[in-house]
Amino acid sequence: MWNMETRGVAQEPGQRFCDLYEERQVLYRKYADIIIDCNNMPQLDISMMIREQLKL
Repeated sequence: MWNMETRGVAQEPGQRFCDLYEERQVLYRKYADIIIDCNNMPQLDISMMIREQLKL
């Protein structure tokens, strides 16, 4: 198990991890070049989708 205090995660005092995650998700989606829904997908399919989106 990891400890957020020693890991160096920037968060407000007393802020819960789930609240921090929800707050950051908005920014991650806003600034993402691509977004791929990986839920219930095998790794190979995910990697192929990434390659396709990046046009590799």
